[in-house]
Amino acid sequence: MFKKFSSSLMIFAVVISLIVLSETESTALDCGGCGQLTCEWYLENEGWAYGSYEAAENDIDDDGVLNEDDECEDTPVGETVDPSNGCSIKQLVPCEGPRESAKSWRNNGKYVSALAKALKRFVSQGLITKKEIRAFMKGKASSGCGKYAFTNTALYSTTMPQNNDETDIYYPVPVNNVRASRKFPVALFLQGGRVSKNYYSKFAEELAKYGFIVVVPNHDADFILTDPDYPGIEITFKGFFPENQQIPDVLDFMSAENNNATSPLYGIVNNEILVLTGHSFGSAVIIDAIQETCEFPLCRPEDSTFTLPEEVKAVALTGINTIPFGNPFDTENRPTDNPVPMAIINGDLDENAEYHDTKDSYKLIENLPKSLVFVKGANHYGLCDENNPGNPNFPAEPQNDGTPTPQENPPTLDQDISIENNCPLDSPVPSRPCFK
Repeated sequence: MFKKFSSSLMIFAVVISLIVLSETESTALDCGGCGQLTCEWYLENEGWAYGSYEAAENDIDDDGVLNEDDECEDTPVGETVDPSNGCSIKQLVPCEGPRESAKSWRNNGKYVSALAKALKRFVSQGLITKKEIRAFMKGKASSGCGKYAFTNTALYSTTMPQNNDETDIYYPVPVNNVRASRKFPVALFLQGGRVSKNYYSKFAEELAKYGFIVVVPNHDADFILTDPDYPGIEITFKGFFPENQQIPDVLDFMSAENNNATSPLYGIVNNEILVLTGHSFGSAVIIDAIQETCEFPLCRPEDSTFTLPEEVKAVALTGINTIPFGNPFDTENRPTDNPVPMAIINGDLDENAEYHDTKDSYKLIENLPKSLVFVKGANHYGLCDENNPGNPNFPAEPQNDGTPTPQENPPTLDQDISIENNCPLDSPVPSRPCFK
């Protein structure tokens, strides 16, 4: 049984984890043309085949190894075991992480290497054949084992006292629910204009598996802009619109959660590392924030100032280019003086951040490292749980009031399609676009 994810989610999460956690290693399959970065992942639910049987009292799992010599006393029925310890291959090399460790596999390559060594020992003892090895190894290099730092996540919802934002927080759960020996960096996700946090749940859960505490707030706003093409005409914007003040607010909130003994995050927050992620309007806010430009309405109220916290280590954005840079009516393609690593992951069908404009914008990102990825067949909402959030029947039905601007053309890549191809990058933050 395989769990499916959209390619936008996978690529976005991979790029974030690699540009932020420099020690992260990645074992990849080469699809050619763009180097190496794994984007094709499947989570396999390897259900055990339990049977009905009566075990001997001195061999509780009936595997032929007496309890006093059995290091794995819960071996599923029918699995071949090493007679020296009573453990099967799946018990010696579990998908979740190295045996007798609370940590996960560092990457898929480490898992596959350990699995191959265990299988070789079984062959040398005559327990399995080489043909059985090939069958066992099939698909393991593209499985979820070792692809995620954590296979389990949890969610809790709260209200941030700093700004009264209703907030969802996704965080990793270590193997066997043992509290982690290390703390987790924070990823703040700033939503697209009028897009509720509820439409980013799959992405946030996915990112948390890489070892991030993912904070997704709903930030209400009410501001007025003047269209330069029609002087004197004011346009009111109401709904969910992020701003850069949320960045220090979240740092303060996470620090408090880390010290709050009643919080699920008590003692596990690494508040020294913050990665900024965003979609559409939220991405524009982040571009403004990292340059400390403080242009209204990305920085509010008007005539404010903003200083980027030193905890911000990298940004990864989607549904954006440097048009608009400040006021959404501004169509100038401006340079971006990025003080931290910057990645843009867009759909090639995005009608807001169009393909050619995005390529031109990417050239104007001034500092390395930087990265650009186009997801073939995805549009502006490739990162969301559904296309055209709040307007699922558009264009057959008109846009609903107070909802995000829908895309005219539907994506050719289904939101929930499983990944069939890799879209690799030749480094965590390459200087050329990868188009798959």
